[in-house]
Amino acid sequence: MALKSISLKLDQEEYEKLKEHLSRFGDPDISVAYVLRAYIRDLNRTLPLLSASGWDLKNYLGLAGLWLRQVGAVTDMELLARMMPSPWSLRSREDTGDEGSDQKTARERGGGG
Repeated sequence: MALKSISLKLDQEEYEKLKEHLSRFGDPDISVAYVLRAYIRDLNRTLPLLSASGWDLKNYLGLAGLWLRQVGAVTDMELLARMMPSPWSLRSREDTGDEGSDQKTARERGGGG
């Protein structure tokens, strides 16, 4: 894929915050530019569908922004995020056929019932 250089003006403070948050993931390939390219790609895939709906684009973007703000407002989000299984770990269990005993109910394990 050929990349085109463009100039984009961003709020310096928000840019630095995003850059710091992304660096915590430890993956050098995840940068602000990568995130912007990913969102632009996703927008290009969905804009034809959104335009057919008759809704204003600002409504969709406002709804997405509202959802992100709500996620950020959840006080226990860090705990919930740790409890959520990784999709890759679930996929590896399916591939190996290992169901994992933690997913069986007490009745399935031969417990009371």
